[in-house]
Amino acid sequence: LWEAAMAFQTDDMDEEEYNAFQETPEYKELLNYMEETYAPYFTANAYETFSRTGAFAYSFSEKDYTLNTDDLEITQSENEPTLYNFTFDVNYENESGETGVYSFEGNSIVPEKGKIGKIQFDDQDGLNQAIQE
Repeated sequence: LWEAAMAFQTDDMDEEEYNAFQETPEYKELLNYMEETYAPYFTANAYETFSRTGAFAYSFSEKDYTLNTDDLEITQSENEPTLYNFTFDVNYENESGETGVYSFEGNSIVPEKGKIGKIQFDDQDGLNQAIQE
């Protein structure tokens, strides 16, 4: 879906061309897939906010690479039962076979069982930058 949608996007698009790109069936299909896949894990408005944070940037690149999570630790706050702190590593391998481990930390508010109300995380070691290089 990503490749099909990006086939219509160029680096030198003006605003009108970008707006037209956002109306293509390919781009809309990608957005629908993302929403169907991830929105059920969020509260009503949280997915929309999350999807605009750039969190999906790790999933979309023209380069060939793999990502796998490791060492996920989640702890519930003793003072705020809806607040969860977490850390995890991402194992990255690029198309040349070079690998790296990138650490993340963040927190999430879970106001109802199984639904994220807010999530934020910090790419401490620059994984997004490594993907783009």
